[in-house]
Amino acid sequence: QDNVTPSLSFTNTFGLQLRRPPRNARGINEPVIVSPAPSNECSTVARRDGAIEVYFITKPIDDSVSFIRSEDGGFTWSEPRVAFKIPGRAYHAVKVIETSDGALHAVFHLRGEGPGGYRGRLYEVYCTKLPLGASTWSESRRIVSGYVGSIRGLIQLKAGRLVLSVARAISERENAPSTGPDYGWHDVFVYTSDDLGETWQQSPDALRLELHSKNNTRYGAVEPIPLELKDG
Repeated sequence: QDNVTPSLSFTNTFGLQLRRPPRNARGINEPVIVSPAPSNECSTVARRDGAIEVYFITKPIDDSVSFIRSEDGGFTWSEPRVAFKIPGRAYHAVKVIETSDGALHAVFHLRGEGPGGYRGRLYEVYCTKLPLGASTWSESRRIVSGYVGSIRGLIQLKAGRLVLSVARAISERENAPSTGPDYGWHDVFVYTSDDLGETWQQSPDALRLELHSKNNTRYGAVEPIPLELKDG
């Protein structure tokens, strides 16, 4: 196609080939770098108006969540804008989804120090939401205490329930046991909300992973991702 014609004519069949940037997103049929990533551990949201938004912890100050927006399928992006301030210093991960009522829900880490975490460190999970038509996000609230690893999973089920899965450190398993199985220092927990994020309940079960080899990190079960099957 004309919009992906190489800028130079090469006779070699192997190696790097240069080509002109496509004129629009429809001209892209393979990975193309269109913009530097704004940060690590971002969260991509497909909005109901057809736009794509990418949310991330504002770097380097770590005091807010920012986003960039594309209205042409990811071909061009806006300048970063702050979505909301957070009540402390963030860690890396943030997850944002748009729910069936058009609201945006975000979960993110706040860093701290104290008991109940891992070696005196706390990475606690907070939530906030932006109702459809509102211009201000709600006050951030803590929903998971302790030390939580990178957040990968926040979804809404077809029935409306919000499901958040996290890996939380178990303080007493900081060191490997002298005898018996070693499950590392994380277990996976699931939190649910049936009132669109107003209240959250921890599931009764914890998922753990037995380690079968010696290693230095001993993470255990980490970075879970939930998904809903067709049968619910």
